[in-house]
Amino acid sequence: PLLPTNGEAVTIFARIDDPDGIMGAAVRWHKDESAVTNTAMMAACGGGWYSATIPAGQTSGALVGFQIDAIDAADPAATATFPADPSRECLYRYGEPRTSNTLGVYHFWITQNKIREWAARKLDSNSPVDMAFVYNNDRVVYFAGAQFGGSPFHSTGVGKNPINNGNSIDYKIDFPKDDMVLDDDGMVLPTVGNKGNDVTAVKEQLAYAWVRRLGLPNVHRRFIHIYANGTQQNSYRVYEDTEKPNSSFLRHWFKEG
Repeated sequence: PLLPTNGEAVTIFARIDDPDGIMGAAVRWHKDESAVTNTAMMAACGGGWYSATIPAGQTSGALVGFQIDAIDAADPAATATFPADPSRECLYRYGEPRTSNTLGVYHFWITQNKIREWAARKLDSNSPVDMAFVYNNDRVVYFAGAQFGGSPFHSTGVGKNPINNGNSIDYKIDFPKDDMVLDDDGMVLPTVGNKGNDVTAVKEQLAYAWVRRLGLPNVHRRFIHIYANGTQQNSYRVYEDTEKPNSSFLRHWFKEG
């Protein structure tokens, strides 16, 4: 499951290919902040896919990081690891809220080490911090990058902690070029109004609806919920996923350019 419940077993799938064939593959996993590393051997399941199961028994709120090692059948054998950068890892988390409504739901999973890295840097840093991004209950994007969005005033009062449900925080998310979301390599996730000051949450949406009816260029916006390591963000409980006014926006509205 993409959003495993407390104690549920998790099966990890990977497509592995090598011209010399695959001798074996394994998943190395550990709970966040734990020095104990576990190994689950992967089994071939057809079509170049391999799978391994991390056993049930993990507690709610546990964040698990994993990497995949593979060895080919050449002589001498060659090995490879995903991700190739040993400082990076794939993530999943137990006990995430599962919501069912008409609004989109985004989940952020961030290790404690990355949270400390985020908190130690300058408030207006433009360097994204590694995280896993989950779109609804449908898809996970590993190695997404996150940072505070907008001006520094949109992240004040949070102590530079990216997880805080009592303050309004704007986010900017970057995606790998080969794993984009909604056909874009990034998104801006602002609170509604200015720092969440629109208690109706519809004033800006209404203004853009008028612009759309007039057929004028406008950025697409939609309401969403955000959970960061299981904590719902924003005191008003709603965000906007906002199209970036970038080159893609210009190509859409000004095709002659």
